[in-house]
Amino acid sequence: MSFQEHARKNPGRLSYASVGSGSASHLTMELLKSDAGLFIVHIPYRGFPLAVTDMLAGNIDAMFAIIPAVLPQVRAGKMKALAVTDLKRSALAPEVPSVAELGYPQLESLAWIGLLAPAGTPAETLDRLSAETVRGMRAADVRELLGKQGFDVVANSPDEFSRWIRGESEKWARVIRASGATPD
Repeated sequence: MSFQEHARKNPGRLSYASVGSGSASHLTMELLKSDAGLFIVHIPYRGFPLAVTDMLAGNIDAMFAIIPAVLPQVRAGKMKALAVTDLKRSALAPEVPSVAELGYPQLESLAWIGLLAPAGTPAETLDRLSAETVRGMRAADVRELLGKQGFDVVANSPDEFSRWIRGESEKWARVIRASGATPD
């Protein structure tokens, strides 16, 4: 029986942890709840370690977590990985299906780091920063180091990154409005 089927058969009896109200782990589960028609109780934690501890103790039923932080528990059989929130499988856990494979591509939820500059920064400065950043991020050792931490290096243009940020902002704003989520 899938997690979704189990949750549907037990409305309001399952709980999920997040690293805090309004966090990515909270909003991603709110999106799943909305799309799959689930009623699961939100238990916000003040950070990741306490949520993992309660998950391992059996005090909560589910959570979205970053791969490197829970992979040791998954490999030790203490947690079960149901999916990665990417459109493709992760190199860190290739045995775990992606949300797209499970029929939920809209659940793509990626941890990201980006280089930003103040509005009004001269174009020539932005061009230089972008070129040097892309050059550095495409270096094999940087890609390998970030890959071990669960990041895929994109290293795209400032315009592409701006479009991506706008799209993500719109997506998560819809989830916030629909769920009523607020930050702690």
